[in-house]
Amino acid sequence: MNAPPYMPLYVADYLGDTRHLTTVQHGAYVLLMMAMWRGGGRLPAEPARLARLAGLTPARWARIAAEVTAFFTLEDGALTHPRLAAELDRYARTVDARRVAGAKGAAARNRPANAGANAGAEPAQTGGRSRTPAAAKTAARPRQPEPEPKPEPEPEEGRIGAVDARGWGRAELDRLERALRDAAGPALDAASPVLLNLAPILGLLTPGRGPPADLEADVLPAVRAVAARSRPGSVRGWGYFAETILTQRDRRLAGAPATDPTESSDERSRP
Repeated sequence: MNAPPYMPLYVADYLGDTRHLTTVQHGAYVLLMMAMWRGGGRLPAEPARLARLAGLTPARWARIAAEVTAFFTLEDGALTHPRLAAELDRYARTVDARRVAGAKGAAARNRPANAGANAGAEPAQTGGRSRTPAAAKTAARPRQPEPEPKPEPEPEEGRIGAVDARGWGRAELDRLERALRDAAGPALDAASPVLLNLAPILGLLTPGRGPPADLEADVLPAVRAVAARSRPGSVRGWGYFAETILTQRDRRLAGAPATDPTESSDERSRP
């Protein structure tokens, strides 16, 4: 999982601990924390590399290193930061919770309307009633062995097409999110928390309401096409692409030739 594009900074706590630092030391400390945030919570404790990350020459870094590195913890040859590690862990838990909620929501929306309708069709037996002869005869029949379930085919490595909404593994969700973000590129508002909710895309990939979309054939081409025509940072949620994805899916199922999913009919008719 990638680190979030934003890093929380508790100003009162920061200033309370760092008032004794010089301006250069402040800059070096903040730059190292940013590099550690993007690096997953660890930085190699190598003076030359720390100097580059802090934007200083090795000689100048050597003069301020003791004061700056005092805020970090040295573990197995790497610098860590307890507060920063706790924030990364909290972000990871939040992302997981939102993904699970999104997958469950997509499954609920795409569940057939008559699912479970037969569950309550048989009247319940009351304590004082005996079974009817037909019911007793049916109950006396030996139960037929249930057929063994057929193993489900293994998913193709590195590809997510139409899938069952019963569950998404974290690795699948990570792969899906990376593919979507790569396709959308700079059109995404990277700081938008709504992008953590993949439910709009999961719902399109899941059988239920209409044929499912295919990630490679429908979703990613549509996302790339829409993103190419969008202003940088203007897309704040995955639902923004839903209409174009459905259009791309319908064209594919109808056997239409592949075109730019956002191209209008007038544009396609031009020579």
